[in-house]
Amino acid sequence: MPKGVDSAKSSKTTSCEFTDGPRVLVAPAVETVQVIWLLVIIQDWFVYMSTSAKALLISLKCSLNQSMKNSSETARLDKK
Repeated sequence: MPKGVDSAKSSKTTSCEFTDGPRVLVAPAVETVQVIWLLVIIQDWFVYMSTSAKALLISLKCSLNQSMKNSSETARLDKK
């Protein structure tokens, strides 16, 4: 084979490796960043929900205590 054909094939292979290489390396990095952001969002959601749930439980507890106090006062007034 002539030398020109070999050099053309090798340069073509080199250019293909050059163009395909970064895409292969960049794609997993982008997916990794997306997965990390997804995990951060899920973690923030769980923190928000647990905080909201705690606030809701405290509110329910306070309202339950208040209603029990009111009912005991009402029962005491009814006895008089």
